[in-house]
Amino acid sequence: MKAISIRILICMTYLLSASLLPSCKDEMSKSHVLDLSTATNASIDDIFADVELTPLLFEKNTYPSAALQIKIAGDNILVLDKHNIIHVFDKDGHYVSCSEEKFGNGPNEYAVLLGFGWNPHSNMIEILTHDKLMSFDCHFNMISSVAIPTSIEQNRLLFDKIFDLSQTKHILLPASTSDKPYRFFVFDSNENKVEYSFDFADDVISPITMQNQSFYEAEDGSLYFFPPALYNNFYELNKHDGSVKSATSVIYGDNTIGRADLDGFGDDLRSMGDFLEQSSKNYFLNTMTNGNILLIVGKHGRTMRDFFTVVADLSTGENKVINLYDDKEYKFPLIDAIDKQYAYAIYSKDFILQNRSLAMSHADSLNQQLSNIDDEDFILLKYHIK
Repeated sequence: MKAISIRILICMTYLLSASLLPSCKDEMSKSHVLDLSTATNASIDDIFADVELTPLLFEKNTYPSAALQIKIAGDNILVLDKHNIIHVFDKDGHYVSCSEEKFGNGPNEYAVLLGFGWNPHSNMIEILTHDKLMSFDCHFNMISSVAIPTSIEQNRLLFDKIFDLSQTKHILLPASTSDKPYRFFVFDSNENKVEYSFDFADDVISPITMQNQSFYEAEDGSLYFFPPALYNNFYELNKHDGSVKSATSVIYGDNTIGRADLDGFGDDLRSMGDFLEQSSKNYFLNTMTNGNILLIVGKHGRTMRDFFTVVADLSTGENKVINLYDDKEYKFPLIDAIDKQYAYAIYSKDFILQNRSLAMSHADSLNQQLSNIDDEDFILLKYHIK
């Protein structure tokens, strides 16, 4: 059985100096509060109506070595493996392509992948390197390559997250190894200029996170930004120019890691990580939204069995919490992506057979339904949100 991969991104803690680029932080509205302390216990059936299982079929000479990240890219599914290779499957699980032949130091190749995304405005797969934004079609034919900033105001920058406002306007988020990582930039790749930046350093409680994706667009056009950290606030952005419209402050509850728990660690992230790994207090690692609900993944122990998910209904204000594991098996999935109707997770066949509750109504028919694929092959679980 393939192990579940959890990529924990450790960010360096710095206070940012005042930005010289346009920013509207002083002008934004801060009128919303999310109180997670009110969450009541729930089960998978309270959140999801059912699940569709799509085997990701082994039909080429390559296959993902692990599933570190998945992204839903229109009718395709993108899977990033531990070798920084992107694998493309169609909506039925058939293999389309992978980026292996583009991994290297030659023309139109990348030697280091810092981040990747899918631009719905151009229908292109985008790869971030240390100095370029590279765009490919779904078969990894190179379409374009543009230079991106490597320093701003004498601060070295490496970008590992991207969200596209249009074909040529992008929000870039620095990696933790950048000189000052807690600031995002709106970059016009056609004009080759930064148009706007936003400093969120004051919102960071802890830099240790599993926030692989920070920007989520709802069907009504609302655009949300969740800092890659344990944060005080998350933000709604203007979908046209990326500027900040409003902030929502989060109340996590009494039994949650806060600033007072971490003050003594300073920049010693190794010791902070050890403390967080052992702590029995709640620690929140990843937030996703489709505009109707928030899915917030947290933990209160050192193993996957200590993980839980809070589901916050933005319309009713009702919050529910579900443990991923009970005393026998996993009862709730570790969600990787979300859209209007569905939440997505990915597991190996072997793992699902050992944790049949994840298959909901398909639990009793799994052996027959998955009989033609290998135990190590991956299954995309597509949960229908109630």
